[in-house]
Amino acid sequence: MDFVVRYAEQKCTEKERKRLKIVELNKENMKKIRWLIAFSVLLYLGVQNLDVVLKYVKIVWGLLLPFVLGGAMAFVLNVPMAFIERHVFGKAKEKEDRRGRAAAKFARPVSLIFSIVLVVLAILVVVLIVAPELGRTLVNVVKKGGRRYSVSSEMADRYLPE
Repeated sequence: MDFVVRYAEQKCTEKERKRLKIVELNKENMKKIRWLIAFSVLLYLGVQNLDVVLKYVKIVWGLLLPFVLGGAMAFVLNVPMAFIERHVFGKAKEKEDRRGRAAAKFARPVSLIFSIVLVVLAILVVVLIVAPELGRTLVNVVKKGGRRYSVSSEMADRYLPE
């Protein structure tokens, strides 16, 4: 193999060598090739035993789901909470007296409660106002689409030969 590489290097110009990218079989490249082969074998075995792989993926997802949901809720709640904390308690937290210390102490929990209330109200607005209106719109689209379908099928029957 080494002979072939040396022969190819002698016959190629520098430009052709770059284009062909002759692989040197040094330790680093051999390590990369080993990892590539191992990954290919594992991928092949995973595809061949997809039902077992999916079973274990489902188990792992079941274990990770509470953490993913907690992270998502923290991400969503942090935006209104930071806004409330900054704008409602911002000036009070800067004071050096007893009120400032109390405001700094209670700013985070109160902001969290207000944020939860705001998010719950937003969800209720979506569920109680937007969702029924969306449902009515979909019903109207289906009704009008049904009429159009019957008209177009009649025209197709009339003008297209069987």
